[in-house]
Amino acid sequence: QPEAEVCVPQAVYNKMAQGLILDVHDIKSLAAHRVPDDITLRYLRLKKTVYYLNVKDIESMRKGGVSDAVINYMLSTPELYPRVQYVNPYPYPYWDPGPSQVIIINKK
Repeated sequence: QPEAEVCVPQAVYNKMAQGLILDVHDIKSLAAHRVPDDITLRYLRLKKTVYYLNVKDIESMRKGGVSDAVINYMLSTPELYPRVQYVNPYPYPYWDPGPSQVIIINKK
């Protein structure tokens, strides 16, 4: 049986084709276009992006149709990919640019 076609929004497809990180809006767009979780999760795991989500982000994603599996994965990324190094004299974490990337979403 052939696999069903998946319609990824062009803007998100372009980001994925370039290997860029996806933000909350991109994830919501994938969910709105009914892109299967396994495709979304495969890409997120490949990029090893660390997400810091607040309550507003989570509520927005749930309202946008993002599954609990995707949200839970995004919430778990700080523990999955801990790359924090403290470098003097900087009082904030320096993120090692190794294989993972970091995105801070709506940090206020």
